[in-house]
Amino acid sequence: MDHDDLERADVLFLSDSFRFRLGKHQAFSDKERELLVECYPHSAVFSASVKCPSIKEADMSPANMKICRQHLDATVDKVKPKLIFTCGNLAMKMLIKKSGITDKRGKSFSYTTESGHFCIVVPIFHPYSVIKEPRHKHLFEIDIKNAYEKYVLGKKHE
Repeated sequence: MDHDDLERADVLFLSDSFRFRLGKHQAFSDKERELLVECYPHSAVFSASVKCPSIKEADMSPANMKICRQHLDATVDKVKPKLIFTCGNLAMKMLIKKSGITDKRGKSFSYTTESGHFCIVVPIFHPYSVIKEPRHKHLFEIDIKNAYEKYVLGKKHE
C-alpha cells in the first residue's frame, strides 16, 4: 500500500485510482500534478482513493468500495491531514459516500476515520477534467484557495 511511504501533511489530494506509468504507480499524471502544484504551491501529499490501478467508478461495487475504504482510512490516518481535496466523483464517493461533483465541488464535509482522525473534505474537479475543459480552471483554483485559507490557515471568509 502506498500509505506506508507517505509523510504527514496538512493537505491530501486524492485521485480516483492509481495508473501505472514507466513501471511506477501514480495518483496523478505529470500534467495533472503540474496543474495541482500551480494552483496549490504549498506542501501536500498525493494519493489515490482506490489503491488498485486503473479503476473507474463503474468498476466499483458497494462491496469493493467497503474493502477499499479500509485502505483509504489507513492513508488518511498516516497523513493526518487537516484538509482533503477529493479530485473527481469517484474519490468523493469513496470518502464521503456522496455523488455529484458538479453540485458538491467547493463545499466542505466532515470526515472521521475509524481510528478517530477528523478532517475536512472538499470535493474539487479532477485536474484531468480541468485540463480537458479549461473553463473549469477558475473554479478549481478558487475552490483550492478558499478551502486552504479557511481550513488550514484558519482565515475567516466574509
